[in-house]
Amino acid sequence: DLIESGRITEAARSLPTPSVENLESLDRRERDRAMMIYHFGQSAVVKSTTPSPVIIPRQLAVPAFWLSNAFGKPPILSYCSYALNNWKRVDPAQDIVLDNLELLQNFVRVYDEDWFILPHVAIERQAADVIESGVLASWLASIRNDHLLWHMLSDINSGIQGMTKILRRIPEKCSRDVYYKEVRPWIGPFVDVIYEGVSDVPVTYRGETGAQSSVVPFIVGLLGLKHKQTGMTDHLQDMRGYMPPLHREFLEWIERNSLIRKAVTETRFVNLKEMYNQCL
Repeated sequence: DLIESGRITEAARSLPTPSVENLESLDRRERDRAMMIYHFGQSAVVKSTTPSPVIIPRQLAVPAFWLSNAFGKPPILSYCSYALNNWKRVDPAQDIVLDNLELLQNFVRVYDEDWFILPHVAIERQAADVIESGVLASWLASIRNDHLLWHMLSDINSGIQGMTKILRRIPEKCSRDVYYKEVRPWIGPFVDVIYEGVSDVPVTYRGETGAQSSVVPFIVGLLGLKHKQTGMTDHLQDMRGYMPPLHREFLEWIERNSLIRKAVTETRFVNLKEMYNQCL
């Protein structure tokens, strides 16, 4: 309503600025929730304002900056707030699957935005099984148990196929044109933005993107893939800075410790190589 009426900045100015003591008193779940709300507010203000540099009112800028700093990422709406912490189950007793999910917060009234985000949530749930199997597969590779490793890679392959199946459902209720024209602009980068009450120096940050998810980097690291360094790989590395810190540490751990590709390269068990290639 505030975006459509052009009153989003006015509304932000009318908010109280929470004290650091109040922010420090929040538990982790409350901090994640607060960070999500403040970051949505920041993006709504920035993307509704045309002058450059854009000034984010201190009522949003100060708490958003503090929460992001405490979290360990740049102070802009990122995948962790836009997707990972932005949903609930329709039926709490049922699993985290696409048709049992509702979005908590969005920018526009059209359901296309909801349906773009919710498949990402369902994919992350499917990825949890892949990660569990992946960690076990990494251990099996280290002790050279090729037969059990085959079974774990088979589970990983099934999980990847399941994630792909969910991804292909996005066009069911999300028009690419609506997404590009009405949704995507709200989650773009901040360019020359001033955080009032924090600093007078304009700053620039990357916008929200699924490249800030740890799912694909985990699979890449697990399978021991080494990509040639390009502008794209540099970009993907930069996106890790917007992930939750524990996700970044976990990716670095799996990249250092996974011996799956070595085990597959050296095995005489042909079926293991075939299953590895199916995962690829």
